[in-house]
Amino acid sequence: MIYETPIFRHLADSYVGIEFGDDADLRNNFRVIALAQAFAALNIDWMLEVIPTLREFGLVYDRSLTTAVKVEATIKEILPDIVTADQVTSRLFKLPDWYRDPWTEAINRRAGLKPSIEVVAETNQCAVDEVIKRHAGTDHWVSCVGWAPGCYFAYPLDRAIGVTAPKLDTARPYTPERTLTLGGLCTAALPFPGPSGYQMLGRIAPPIYRTRGDIAGFPDHGVLFAAGDRHRYVPVDALGYEAVREKIANGTYEYDVTIEQFSFQELVDGGYSD
Repeated sequence: MIYETPIFRHLADSYVGIEFGDDADLRNNFRVIALAQAFAALNIDWMLEVIPTLREFGLVYDRSLTTAVKVEATIKEILPDIVTADQVTSRLFKLPDWYRDPWTEAINRRAGLKPSIEVVAETNQCAVDEVIKRHAGTDHWVSCVGWAPGCYFAYPLDRAIGVTAPKLDTARPYTPERTLTLGGLCTAALPFPGPSGYQMLGRIAPPIYRTRGDIAGFPDHGVLFAAGDRHRYVPVDALGYEAVREKIANGTYEYDVTIEQFSFQELVDGGYSD
């Protein structure tokens, strides 16, 4: 549910959180991101970091410059505009993705399992090609970034065509970097190799985390995505995937990204209404 009045939670002596609801509703997340963007624009000297999560806005402040009471008062001044906000700034990334790539299929074969994307097809009672068509057929809203540097969690903006997948009972110990995964309705990708409890759909061609400054548009801290971004996954074959990797290797790759205003009504139209 969405709370009628957001709840403040003070943690330790320099962190305050504001909850907009108690479930994974993207309308809660929309307000979290609106508040994060509003605070980022203020450029307050005591503000050290803003942390937008799925349903809570977190703020880390310098307690040598302010107090918890003053921080809460500042937030309360902004909240009325946030609760009624109908637009946020959102970047739309078009990301080439090789669905049913050979690396993830090899991992399943070694474990004696059927390809993950076939599990997703069975879960949604459709063919593998239909899984790809539906997953790539709607934009995905990045609700938060975390767990690992560059790892993100995104949800389909059109729930009617979004596919779902069962999470693994035991996390897979190894998943290649840039693997596109699905758990429930949530799409995620790993910035570097590691464990994952999500089903594997394919592999994103360009990096999502980079510590070297060799790709245009990549931020210095190495994390490409931010909460409030949108992803559009563009299916490519082996040749398309390798073409992207070649451009990355020779330093000529450019991300296809557009900065737009995204409206609250688009969430409602996508099926995120009561």
